[in-house]
Amino acid sequence: VATLSHNGRFEGSTVEHLTFYNHTECHCKPVQDVMARDSNTEHQDTRSLQRYNRPERDSRNCRCPSLYTVRHLKDGKCLCDCFDKERSCLRAKKGKDYFSHHDRLCITKRECLPPSCDFGSYLPQASRCPRKKEKFAAWGRLIGRQHPI
Repeated sequence: VATLSHNGRFEGSTVEHLTFYNHTECHCKPVQDVMARDSNTEHQDTRSLQRYNRPERDSRNCRCPSLYTVRHLKDGKCLCDCFDKERSCLRAKKGKDYFSHHDRLCITKRECLPPSCDFGSYLPQASRCPRKKEKFAAWGRLIGRQHPI
């Protein structure tokens, strides 16, 4: 930690050991009422697919941007996520592609749920998900505010 002297110069430096706790660890949850990811839909009963894709009572709450798929959770909530092999969706989720004007309006007007992003929350000003390097840059800014040099 460097200290600022009365004449405006930095004097001395020490190393401060900081310990962080990862409170975002992943864990498994049973998923029984959700359509299996990347399952082959050609041979499935169309009635079960219609039931799965049927909008909730308030369909506005379960509408997603065009690249994303609605996922209905067991607790009645829904979210917008990608299937494993949907490359364009996965690129958007990593912040590598921008959302279309139509999707931006849908999210801004709250007609669509915000998309799930790999590295933080959807950035409406940028019209995309955050990129990996932006996640770490945000942590650096946060730590810098808490522990000024």
